[in-house]
Amino acid sequence: MSSDGAHWTYKGIAEIPNAKPDSTFWAPEIVEVRGKYHMYLTLVPGIFKDWNAPRTIDHLTGRDLVH
Repeated sequence: MSSDGAHWTYKGIAEIPNAKPDSTFWAPEIVEVRGKYHMYLTLVPGIFKDWNAPRTIDHLTGRDLVH
């Protein structure tokens, strides 16, 4: 978390409900709207050698950036 965008504090690891143990995450984007955070996250089931891999974009919401 950061109040000024330059100095950050580690909050822990976010809970990603659809993630599997070997999932990799790409391009997270977080937006805050009226006290609620929205994260759009690309989930890839594993690690692949090329771009021809299945992927989904998940939309997660929460008020504390963890749950």
